[in-house]
Amino acid sequence: MTPHGRLARLRDPWVLFSALCTVIAIVLIVLPLVQIAVSSFSDAGARAGAGGGSGAAFLRNYALFFSRKRYLVALFNSLKVVFVSTGAATALALPLAFLLSRWQVRGKNAILTLITMATAAPPFLGAYAWVLLLGRYGALNRLLFHVLGQDIVLTLRGQFGVIWVITWLVLPLVFLLTYDSFTNQDPSHREASMSLGGNRLATFLRVELPLAAPGLITGMLMAALAGFSDFGTPSIIGGEFPVLPTLVYGEFVSEVGGNLSMASTSGVIMIVLSTVALVGQRMTLASRTFSSVQTRFLKLPRPRGAARAFTAVLAALVLTLSFLPHVTLLVISFMKWKW
Repeated sequence: MTPHGRLARLRDPWVLFSALCTVIAIVLIVLPLVQIAVSSFSDAGARAGAGGGSGAAFLRNYALFFSRKRYLVALFNSLKVVFVSTGAATALALPLAFLLSRWQVRGKNAILTLITMATAAPPFLGAYAWVLLLGRYGALNRLLFHVLGQDIVLTLRGQFGVIWVITWLVLPLVFLLTYDSFTNQDPSHREASMSLGGNRLATFLRVELPLAAPGLITGMLMAALAGFSDFGTPSIIGGEFPVLPTLVYGEFVSEVGGNLSMASTSGVIMIVLSTVALVGQRMTLASRTFSSVQTRFLKLPRPRGAARAFTAVLAALVLTLSFLPHVTLLVISFMKWKW
């Protein structure tokens, strides 16, 4: 390329915009991550936590992390939250996404819109709303007291509370991506399977579910990463249930002597685990070829009998529990809280 051509290319606004984005990414993303990584190899954290540790100096923080119970418990709890909440969300989102993509359900557009809106609330507010509902003096517990005349306390503190709140937080992510994957499938694939003798279950397991795998796996990955990095929910209702985000925060701002090196080490481990999950998702999808182009559209039938009832109940359950925190915050904002 001639010097004149290079100069003309540099004047291209898209080249300048790309260069600006690159600089911003380096300054705001790459450099902070590098600083965290460098801090994780500092020997100060290991000396403060284990009197110097053993092995190579630059690996002492990591040796301390995998030898101390408090760090391992937080790591195990984070993985437990990820697997249980993502599994529960998928168990509810997958059948609902499939049914809505195959049936013309009354109010379908409203259901899709509401589930999409459920992703807008930050985790902190969701956890706060559930505390207002099921805290010791929460609205539901007060209602039970007035109805039954007994002080029955339903609480979401600890492990169960964290998993419960995060499940409803990440469910819309799994649903939306899975629903798009089912909707964009060519109905000819299902017809071919049925014409060759496959029943509905076999067609779903061998044709429709594999074709929806990219969206399903991507939704599960996004749900897992959201649950893994959630700080607001465990900090509000976690109590004595430590996870890695709260551990990092505690190490960083502890009033009795923080440990910046161990906070950085924990952060690097979180980044590594997230990267491994992302690479695993890419390798899983790259190992198989998924291709489905919708060439024609069929008029969806209306569900009848048990299918109609099951779809309605499942949609009502998901919408109710997904939007209950939002409705609670809206109502409480107009009330004077007395408890």
